Amino acid sequence: MLSQIYLKKLLILFSILFFSSMVIIYFWLKSFYTNELTQSLQKDAKLITLLLKQSNFNSHKLSQLGKELNIDITLLDTNGNIVASTNAMQFQGNLLNQPEFILAKEHNQSTFIRTSKISHKKFFYFVKQITLQNKKYYLRLAKSFETINHYIITLFLELLAIVILFFLLTLYFLYKIGLDIEYEVQKITTFLKDLTKKKKDPFITSNYSKEFKQITKMLTKVAKIINKRQKIMQKYTKKLEKSNRQKESIISAISHEFKNPLAVISGYAQTLLENENLDKALQKRFLQKIYDSSNKLNNLLNTLRLSITLDDNKRNINKSSISLLKLTQNVIASLQESFPNRTIIIQGEDINIEVDKNLFEIVIKNLIENALKYSNDEVIVYLKKDKISIVDKGIGIADDKIDKITKKFYRINKNVWNNSLGLGLYIVENIIKLHGFKLEIQSQEDKGSIFSVVFTN
Repeated sequence: MLSQIYLKKLLILFSILFFSSMVIIYFWLKSFYTNELTQSLQKDAKLITLLLKQSNFNSHKLSQLGKELNIDITLLDTNGNIVASTNAMQFQGNLLNQPEFILAKEHNQSTFIRTSKISHKKFFYFVKQITLQNKKYYLRLAKSFETINHYIITLFLELLAIVILFFLLTLYFLYKIGLDIEYEVQKITTFLKDLTKKKKDPFITSNYSKEFKQITKMLTKVAKIINKRQKIMQKYTKKLEKSNRQKESIISAISHEFKNPLAVISGYAQTLLENENLDKALQKRFLQKIYDSSNKLNNLLNTLRLSITLDDNKRNINKSSISLLKLTQNVIASLQESFPNRTIIIQGEDINIEVDKNLFEIVIKNLIENALKYSNDEVIVYLKKDKISIVDKGIGIADDKIDKITKKFYRINKNVWNNSLGLGLYIVENIIKLHGFKLEIQSQEDKGSIFSVVFTN
């Protein structure tokens, strides 16, 4: 269950977003209706001007028109004298001194909101200069602001109901998604713990999402393979001991390598949900961390899948003629994103070879990536007619470990976790054997290593 603290923070975040949205919506509605009202009064002013130009149009008809349009109409000459008006109240002083008329003198027409000195009510005024019988007049249209507020409040309440419903639904779905993700992560964590405790026949499924389904399916597959091998090895004491060591290695590796990305995904996702004050840049950074961790999980699954395929001898190779130089350049370009400050040099001449492009690209990538991980200096790739060699000046490998580094799940330093299941060189050697090639390793401790793929036996 999600904690009460998390739920309270989520409610606070939604409350802030809700009230902020309401304030924005209210002022937007007010601005929108004011603009609509201005356009409406402009149209009314044009209509009234046309009617005033008719010879039979009189004050009675003007009053009737004002009632139909629900507006007060006042017509002034340039001296401030009232020519016609629908308002029965007596005006005080020269109306041309009112702010709406002052603005209209400068800009031909104007809008202004103020309280009437006579009725003490708030009005929306629209004033426009017009010409009647070659004389200039000021036509003022006034609409009660109470009517405007009533319309805005009514529309605001309708939108308020919609927004409340939307926020409640969003809050519910976020809460539900949080519970579901927490449950799936907990289920995977429990499964991994069961694996580490060597429980029999571990099995896990998930229909929450495609990604969780793939992860649980692969974990179940790996667990079944481990159990199957364990049962076979029980018939032979020596093979049983070897199987137990291998099982502990893979369980430990998988548990660690899966827990770390899952912890990153869970941790950053929870931070995004709980912290309403994160800026956009930090949110983007956290989302990138989640995306990178999901890619890391996918890469681990792909590595496991490939190793399983090679174990079962079910991998078919589709050979084609490719440029070794071009393939190497493509691999280096992809690695530069992860090692932007490292130098990789290609020397030698290009050749065309018959290989499975996808598999051989994995070979080149793993060898260059190993050279980058275990050295700080530049890495050199030599291209020759009969082989390709990757040279580094790194920590090197002891003589008694060179024959072991291509074994499955083997690590030179088991106390150092570097996002590796110990499958890299194992996969490399198996792919090379599938092509009929040979892997040669030359190394000296503290001086560096040379990994060569020899194309001819």
